[in-house]
Amino acid sequence: MDFLGAMKAIEQFAYELMSWVLFFPLTIYRVIINPVRMMDYVAAETEKDETVAFAAAMRPTLFLLLALTIGVLTVPFTEAEVLIISATRLGKAITDSWVTLVMFRMIVFTAFPIAGALIHDLFTPGEVDRNTLKKPFLQQCYIMAPFALITSPCLTLASRGDLWAGLALLVSVIWLITVETLFFRRQSRFGWVGSVFSGFTVFLIGYAVFAIAALVML
Repeated sequence: MDFLGAMKAIEQFAYELMSWVLFFPLTIYRVIINPVRMMDYVAAETEKDETVAFAAAMRPTLFLLLALTIGVLTVPFTEAEVLIISATRLGKAITDSWVTLVMFRMIVFTAFPIAGALIHDLFTPGEVDRNTLKKPFLQQCYIMAPFALITSPCLTLASRGDLWAGLALLVSVIWLITVETLFFRRQSRFGWVGSVFSGFTVFLIGYAVFAIAALVML
């Protein structure tokens, strides 16, 4: 790569980083305050060309990834916790690098969006394929990012006996199930009973994946 090419790459990275600093908190605020409107926003943006989509907010998968990264960096494991977790091969691989830990949490937390997208597609008309799953999956990533931003660090803090972290976890779970219910009511046209049941199901599937991952890691 020549000097001018390197400078352009640095300039592009700096611009992207600046846009993340601006749009991440703005998107988090919008999703928490008005999740239904942001679901509609994602649905509209997925119909646009990739080069112009999500110009006024974060891209869904990147949005979720940044939320998890912030959680990992703000509340790192203590030396005692690292010693316990690294007793297994997987645990050692996860604790050796914060990047690996972020990727591991990304895999675990995407179980929620995948479950939500699958339930939506399975119980709405038409076949289930990569194209039909895309929109509900991206909408679910928007829902998941605020939840991940809170639960990712608070799970660690709660394991240390932090009562406020435990309360934050409870509030985040209630928020998630409520928003999932609104998602299925609006996007899947389920009745209220079916929407509530589907919202609980998404949470239970995601929680089961998280529990399995924790057991494997330890």
